Amino acid sequence: MSALEAIESNFGAEIELRIVFWMPEAASTDWTRSSLVNYAQERFGDRVYLDFQGIEGDRFAAHTSGESFLFNREGKLLMQGGLTPRRSTADADFAIATIDRALHQKQVLFGQTYGCAF
Repeated sequence: MSALEAIESNFGAEIELRIVFWMPEAASTDWTRSSLVNYAQERFGDRVYLDFQGIEGDRFAAHTSGESFLFNREGKLLMQGGLTPRRSTADADFAIATIDRALHQKQVLFGQTYGCAF
C-alpha cells in the first residue's frame, strides 16, 4: 500500500486510483476482513472494490496479484505490470518512476508483475 499512497501523493489529480481485491467466490471473512483489505478500505475508501466473481480481473485480463493498469482519460492503456522491482519489495520510488514513465511515453509500457497467480 505504501507504493499506492506515494503514487497518489505524487500524481494527485493526474490519476484516479482504484484498488481491486480478487476474492474467491466463497470467500470467508478471513479474506474480506484481512488487515490489508481493512487498511485499504480505511485509507482509500470507496475506491476499493472486492471482486468476488473475478469480473473485474477478467475484464482487464489480470492474472497476478499486484498487477496494475494505467489508462488515460480516453481509456487507452498506458501501462500494464507491477509497481515493484522484485517479489516482496515495496519501493515507492520505483512505483512513482514507473507511473511517471507511463504517463510520458508514446507507447504502452509493459512490466513484470511479481505476485501470486489467481
